[in-house]
Amino acid sequence: MKETTAKRTGIRESAASETLTVRKKRSATNHRYEMRIDSVRRETWERAKTLLGYSTLKDYLTHLADLDAEKVIEKHEKMTLTNDAFDMFFVACENASKPNDALLAASKLASEQGF
Repeated sequence: MKETTAKRTGIRESAASETLTVRKKRSATNHRYEMRIDSVRRETWERAKTLLGYSTLKDYLTHLADLDAEKVIEKHEKMTLTNDAFDMFFVACENASKPNDALLAASKLASEQGF
C-alpha cells in the first residue's frame, strides 16, 4: 500500500508521488521510514517488484532489506572454520592460561555492547 504524504505535510502532489512509506510489521509498535527516490529508480524497483510477484513496493523493499540484513549480520557474527582449524582452536582453548586484565576488559566491553 503506497501512501502519499501530501495531505499530512503539505508537500506538492508531484513530490509526494516520489515518497514511499515503509512500515515494520514485526512488532506491536510500527515504525515509519520515508525516502525520496527519482522516477527512474522507482520505475526499476516497480518492475522488479512485479517480476518477483510482490503486490506492493513496500513488501518488495522490506524483503530485500531483510535479506541483506541477515547476510550482513551473519557475515559479522559467524565464523566458519575447517576441521583442522577448529581442532587447533579447541586445543588452544583447552590449554589456555588464566585470562589477563586486557582480555577480561575486552570481554566485559563486548558483553556491554551486546556481543
